[in-house]
Amino acid sequence: MAEKKVIFRSKLYDRTKVREPNYWKYLNVAIFGLALGYLVHTISQYVSLFWVPLFDFKVLEFGFLLIAVGAMLNDAFRWYGVREGRGRPIGDLALSGDEIVINNEVISVSTIVELKVEIQEIKGELSWWGQGYSILSGTANTLEFTANGRTSVHHFELFSDYHLDQLCDVLGQLYAKGIFVKEFYRGGRTYLLESLGYDEIQAFKRKYGFS
Repeated sequence: MAEKKVIFRSKLYDRTKVREPNYWKYLNVAIFGLALGYLVHTISQYVSLFWVPLFDFKVLEFGFLLIAVGAMLNDAFRWYGVREGRGRPIGDLALSGDEIVINNEVISVSTIVELKVEIQEIKGELSWWGQGYSILSGTANTLEFTANGRTSVHHFELFSDYHLDQLCDVLGQLYAKGIFVKEFYRGGRTYLLESLGYDEIQAFKRKYGFS
């Protein structure tokens, strides 16, 4: 019985204008407010040694303290649940063991001399750091290939673990056809999305005729 052909379908995005949030902005404001408050306090102490000030410096000290506290509270809660930018939709991707279709352009895998897939995130995942977390858009993944003397890089979306499994099935079809794929899963080198040791890598290459 012939193996069922799997086609991985996704959306393509232009992420050139996607920017990371400035996590340090409000913390810097807090530090600046505390520094100004300390400076005003020091000046007021110095001034009071020589004459009675006409202005109550404690008002300024309290004001800068409020700015610092407000900025720290904002910084503490602002980044909980911020959504990562998706980018601008620019078309559709269909990937199979036979061809890559970018919108209406069909590229036969037989013309591909280099193929690279980088998996960075799945839509809806949470990315944690010290100041909160963001909700990932799932569009930071890339497909890069060289065919007919031209190299193309495309950002595509991953919707779920099942969607990722479909991509893995297509990668298996490509390997079976003698197309070697440089895979990276969340920064690590993989083979069918698995991290392998040296002996396992050699066995993998022999299995698909790459050794």
